[in-house]
Amino acid sequence: MCPAAQHPIKVYEEDGALLGNYLADLFVEGRLIVELKTAKSLAPEHDAQILAYLKSSPV
Repeated sequence: MCPAAQHPIKVYEEDGALLGNYLADLFVEGRLIVELKTAKSLAPEHDAQILAYLKSSPV
């Protein structure tokens, strides 16, 4: 299975309500999400963003 670029992943609230889709920069083998950033350094907001995506996706 090839990596999929800009692959939509459904994102849910803790109560199961659908929030919408997150577009993963790369989605590999149906289980690995790769989030690419272009920045001089990573900020705490970047960590919080990817952790929120991971917590709210069924992957």
